[in-house]
Amino acid sequence: MRQCRLSAPVPTYHATVTRGAHDAQMPNRPDNTPEPTKASALVLRAWIEGPPDQPQLRVRLISLADVTSDAEETAAASTVEGTLAYIRDWLTRFLSATK
Repeated sequence: MRQCRLSAPVPTYHATVTRGAHDAQMPNRPDNTPEPTKASALVLRAWIEGPPDQPQLRVRLISLADVTSDAEETAAASTVEGTLAYIRDWLTRFLSATK
């Protein structure tokens, strides 16, 4: 039986951005600001449906207004413009909640 070997060691820390020049641990607070008081998450899943000559975009957006809560919001879009509008609205709500 052949064993697979990784070409590079797997890092044991979180938040590696890319290999090479950027292969370092991302600081928790790059500008030494206080710990964040709120963290939110937005996950976007996109796929194509339909025949090759008439592809249709499908997007599902799942957001958590507060990652410490299980309350999630789900939205769907079928255009780039609709997807970007939802993202813009979500970011606006996230920023306004911090004021």
